Amino acid sequence: MSPNFAKLFEESLKRFEAEQGSIVKGTVIEINNGTVLIDAGLKSKSAIPAEQFKNSCGELEVNVGDEVDVALDAIEGGFGETILSREKAKRYEAWQMLEKAYEQKETVVGIINGRVKGGFTVEVNTIRAFLPTSLVDIRPLNDTTHIEGKELEFKVIKFDQKRNNVVVSRSAVIESETSLKRKQLLESLQEGQEIKGIVKNLTEFGAFIDLGGIDGLLHKSEMNFEFKGQNTSPETLAKGQNIDVTVLAYDRQKTRISLTTKSPEQIHWIRTKEKFEVGHEVVGRVITIQGNCCVLRLNESAKGRFTILNDATYIEGEAVKAYIFGFDDSECLVELTLKNRATMSFSDIAEML
Repeated sequence: MSPNFAKLFEESLKRFEAEQGSIVKGTVIEINNGTVLIDAGLKSKSAIPAEQFKNSCGELEVNVGDEVDVALDAIEGGFGETILSREKAKRYEAWQMLEKAYEQKETVVGIINGRVKGGFTVEVNTIRAFLPTSLVDIRPLNDTTHIEGKELEFKVIKFDQKRNNVVVSRSAVIESETSLKRKQLLESLQEGQEIKGIVKNLTEFGAFIDLGGIDGLLHKSEMNFEFKGQNTSPETLAKGQNIDVTVLAYDRQKTRISLTTKSPEQIHWIRTKEKFEVGHEVVGRVITIQGNCCVLRLNESAKGRFTILNDATYIEGEAVKAYIFGFDDSECLVELTLKNRATMSFSDIAEML
């Protein structure tokens, strides 16, 4: 095939494909005086307003030499020129993108830019879509100003190009994200893990805490009424409140999560206390002297304290026999006495108090 014939054949194909309304490829050959000159290989070059090549921020998206898709408005206008439109090509591309997103259940990016009866209008790549009020979020929103005018992700749930009808859903995107977060959370959750949550509901027996797609139960018995200056009780909780909790128990099979606001230190102390009983004899080793008090190491996890009497002296590491008198929850210490409670007089007890 000769070069001339090949060139004529290529041009004939372009003329055949170049029907009014079709999308053709063109090359930017000049940008000047608010216009972009496009060569689409047709009879004449076409000058298109530069505004049609700007993005939402008003920035020009093309440079000389770039190849772009344009719509053929007319092969020969009133003066014999070719009329091309980048704007119509953009709309065509937008419709193609929406159709693909609808068929493949992909998300699209749009901006809520208006209110209409029953919902909102959303601009998705120059196409106007409808967002029903019921599909704005997975929970009813009394105020939507914080999401209006911002780029958000949506799913196309209805698509009809012939009727220019596109319906989108934001709640579908949120549900997908929540489902993924829920799955990841369930896989990673461990007993003893500290996690942030939001008070979802308050009941007589406690509160349900939203941990991010899954709820956990904070029983009122696990609320930290007072511990080292902190105070969390049913009276202080409010729906929607952010709260730090610790996973107390997690049943993976039943997906049941028990929570506590007690710190790991406090939980450890509660379990430690269960190993001791008031009146029992214990033996510990001196670890420090604090003023007129001697602190003993009772086991790997527990410390005890007693008041030094009669100017007695103790050295570090010395073994001391004592009796459990009570517990200091604020300091996580076992209160001790050197006297057996069974033989203590009222004056002895009063002195310790």
